[in-house]
Amino acid sequence: MKQLIFLLLIIFPFCISAQSAGLNNGSLNNGDCFEIDWKKDIILDSCRTAPFKIIAMNIEEDCLIIKVQYGGGCGDTNFKLLFDGVVTESLWPSLQLFLAMDDQDSCRALLVKELKFDLHCFKGFVTENGLNISIINHDKSINYQP
Repeated sequence: MKQLIFLLLIIFPFCISAQSAGLNNGSLNNGDCFEIDWKKDIILDSCRTAPFKIIAMNIEEDCLIIKVQYGGGCGDTNFKLLFDGVVTESLWPSLQLFLAMDDQDSCRALLVKELKFDLHCFKGFVTENGLNISIINHDKSINYQP
């Protein structure tokens, strides 16, 4: 039990810093798609984020497009898509991502934003059935077939 608490104390602040220390919506990688932030020493289930809602998800030209709705309007709001490096290999391989929002905005206007993240780095995991990508903190998933 002490080891688990120690591990969480190390990892939980890392999740928080991953949300707040990053660049605005990731690092530009491919056109207008942003890089997915790989954090191999992270437990995605332990991460926390400001509240928001995923309205829609789709994939266009190897970009995962996530439409989000959140409260704001007068300050900075940054999003990061976190990946722990774990891919479950099977007939239908899958991976989990965590969409983190760092909200430095105290206003409450209802805003909608489209986020785009580059999926090229996952092409090597795709089988003939595709690759199932889940956003675990919103119970959303999509099948990637480049």
